[in-house]
Amino acid sequence: MLMINRDELITRIIEAWTGTSRGELSAVEVVDSLTDDVRDRCETMVDVFLNFVGEVAAGERRIVLH
Repeated sequence: MLMINRDELITRIIEAWTGTSRGELSAVEVVDSLTDDVRDRCETMVDVFLNFVGEVAAGERRIVLH
């Protein structure tokens, strides 16, 4: 079973977008520091991504790279 920590995934996405490291902050601290609107958007994006991954894993979707 694959266990994914939502806060860690959100933090890594933010690091990739911004090009900055979280430094000594934990993933929980990073997510807690977000405004409610940004946190909601990040959580929605992570949910959509994980649903897509689940559909691919279940064979409901295929990934074709162009």
